[in-house]
Amino acid sequence: IPNRPLPSLKLRIDPKVYVANHHTPTEAEVTRALAELPSEVALTVQLLAATGARLGEAIGLRRNSLDRARGMLRLDGKTGPRDFPVTEGLLSLIGDRLDGTDAPVLQFNVRQIGDQIRVQISRACARAGVPEFTPHGLRRMAVDRMARAGVEPSVAASITGHDPNVMLKH
Repeated sequence: IPNRPLPSLKLRIDPKVYVANHHTPTEAEVTRALAELPSEVALTVQLLAATGARLGEAIGLRRNSLDRARGMLRLDGKTGPRDFPVTEGLLSLIGDRLDGTDAPVLQFNVRQIGDQIRVQISRACARAGVPEFTPHGLRRMAVDRMARAGVEPSVAASITGHDPNVMLKH
């Protein structure tokens, strides 16, 4: 294979169709947006912010996911199952729903739950007058909070299901 420079390509990306949102919200921004959300979506946002879970992991959370003896909540996502340490704040948030059954923790009556949550967060941000953030922005916020609290990067990565190098890169 000859060694030569790669060609330069002009990409035609329609900014109306593809908009990257990499805003990591502050706790104050999340609090303001929460006041504008329906209760179940607000609970989802709080769960995402508290755990750094991916949206699919939060939606898939079952009521029997708590191991009370170990104090761990089992999240199951794209990198496989992982345990999240249960705090008093997390228990106060969803503890009453962790009744040991196989029912979902979060109750939604729509098919495209993830899309609806994203739309509702976007609208809530606009109503609250805060920069728009996404469920993944809440994940970045949780990682940032762990780093600022002095959690070892390898521990934070195992809790959130990140590769440590990728997590530190962002």
